[in-house]
Amino acid sequence: MKKLLRAIICTSLLRTLVLPALAQTTAFTYQGRLNDGVNPANGKYDLTFALFSVVSGAGQVGSILTNAATGAKERGVVAALIGLGRARG
Repeated sequence: MKKLLRAIICTSLLRTLVLPALAQTTAFTYQGRLNDGVNPANGKYDLTFALFSVVSGAGQVGSILTNAATGAKERGVVAALIGLGRARG
């Protein structure tokens, strides 16, 4: 009986520790500053993102992601949610 109780407690503890990690996604928020020439951008812009496995040259992983009509806020500050899915390098 003690072994069964111990197994149940250990299983419950492991579930408590592991399940929150499974809820993580690959999405993240990109924040930056966008200029239009020498002035901070103002208005809506299409931002394009791609993931690469190398510093230069070919090596794109997954497809290109476009966040259409992302608004540039005060002084050209932009934020875009990037979700690259299951892309792996």
